[in-house]
Amino acid sequence: MAVRYLKETAAGAKEPECERKQTLPEYLRQLRVSSHYRQNFVAAKLNISRQTYSHYETGRIRPPARALYGLAKLYEVPVESLLSCMVSGRRDGKFTVEKPENRLGYREHESEDEYFQEKKLLSGFRSLSEKDRQDILSIIELKSGCPAGNVR
Repeated sequence: MAVRYLKETAAGAKEPECERKQTLPEYLRQLRVSSHYRQNFVAAKLNISRQTYSHYETGRIRPPARALYGLAKLYEVPVESLLSCMVSGRRDGKFTVEKPENRLGYREHESEDEYFQEKKLLSGFRSLSEKDRQDILSIIELKSGCPAGNVR
């Protein structure tokens, strides 16, 4: 890798950089393909399964910090370039962190308020007795027309 990097640098070619609108999974795939690596090789270097690494590239799993540092070292890029793909700027000057793909098929939250309402609802539900939980599920079935027992 270092020899290829030095040859490309001397020839004027640059390592791929995370573009502003590029997601981390897209950037990881771009780095791997441009380095002519297979997912098995990258996974072995990170001491993880190929499936786990594949999930990094599809966005199903967000790589932990240890993996990000390992990837930065492997691809000889600053870890900041990987992190910058996880954070995107907004017009109002705030930043949002890229969310991993929702593996369970639940719809995304419309707003932060909706997310926190759902979190509060779930926390309250967990604190209830089993009988109260069943009562709440019965009310949900009645109000929504959807059998709450079938939701997993």
